[in-house]
Amino acid sequence: MIVALLLAACEPGDLPDDPAAVATALIATATQVANLISTTTPVPPTATPALPTDTSVPAATSTPLPESTRPSSPPTDTPAPPTNTPVPPTATSIPPTATSPAVAGELCPSWVHARHVTAAPDGKNYPTWHPQIDPDYGCYFDHEHGDDPRNSLANPAMPPFGYIGAQMNPPMDEAHAGFKVFVTNKGVTNDEGRTALTSSRVVAHMGTGGVKRFDEQFHSLSFDLVAEDGHYAHVQGMADTGQAGSICDRSHNDQQGRTVVVMPGTGCDLKDSLYEIWLFKLRIGDKLLVLVSTAVFDPITVMNPADHTQLIYTTDAFASRANEAPFMPPLNGCNRESYHGPVYWYNSGGATTYNTDGMGMIMERAPLLQEISAHSDIGIMMNQDQKQMKFRVDYCAPGLGLKN
Repeated sequence: MIVALLLAACEPGDLPDDPAAVATALIATATQVANLISTTTPVPPTATPALPTDTSVPAATSTPLPESTRPSSPPTDTPAPPTNTPVPPTATSIPPTATSPAVAGELCPSWVHARHVTAAPDGKNYPTWHPQIDPDYGCYFDHEHGDDPRNSLANPAMPPFGYIGAQMNPPMDEAHAGFKVFVTNKGVTNDEGRTALTSSRVVAHMGTGGVKRFDEQFHSLSFDLVAEDGHYAHVQGMADTGQAGSICDRSHNDQQGRTVVVMPGTGCDLKDSLYEIWLFKLRIGDKLLVLVSTAVFDPITVMNPADHTQLIYTTDAFASRANEAPFMPPLNGCNRESYHGPVYWYNSGGATTYNTDGMGMIMERAPLLQEISAHSDIGIMMNQDQKQMKFRVDYCAPGLGLKN
């Protein structure tokens, strides 16, 4: 809270250049937003979780990490709460219908990508997660989707990318490459020495390769969490990400949820940071509020505050600094971190399943199934001293393109 208030008090020229301070201030603001949201269950002021004030952001690396990017925690003796949502098959194989060959070490033809689908609750097949290198043909894709969801202890099912948007009226189309998966299992330790006490999975739509994100407020979010004490949440919907602006704008705009890099010379020049962070707020009626943040250290494009439709690649905007970190190309939106939580339950004595529309409004026969444990808690401990869990992973690898 203190950090957020200090940041709000800064003039643009006084804002920190250190991405760690930027991330800390934004996450602290998330808790302020949560406490201001009206609810039928009073929130005790003393229960407000204190979010991290010492977020450490290690220097970005251009060295690709192995495909296995996160350690998996050993299975626990306490099983995760059962879910009423059927687990779809891991993938549905579709025979190739095109004649273009798939060659190992080369860009995959479209029919190889079209094989990676999974069934959704509406009975339709949707594109889903796949590794950047196709396991059958050895060709590569020009985008990646982050962590393998099958490794999640919170939900190992393959996520149907685009299913949430398809339930909107009218349907919302979200670019496939923008779907990113973040898995944090119980027992994993982050770069700050904090060890996860819960298992959680985030599937968020956050791409940095285009300009639509500068004006699109709602993006799909699927969130799963299980804890050994019986708390759980399996929820989905169009999350509110607020307005987009620079870190300088953030100091005087409490509606800003997407803090992006702006082109140099537009009034908010940061010395050594390309940090872009989004705050997702997903509310399920008056039963649950999920706060999640995803961030990228190497966004593909930057924003022109005077013209959000102008496509400006980060490498072009900072061409004069191409020999300096963190501006050295390639910049492919693949060096990311996520903040899982905090999560607020207002469901003591309530049902554990609800149906909602895409915006989280509870109604009968609505398309989206939500599963929420019967608790009322202003967050739960997700590591030794915090009610959220941060994790950073570098997914960068050869072959990624400017739409990743």
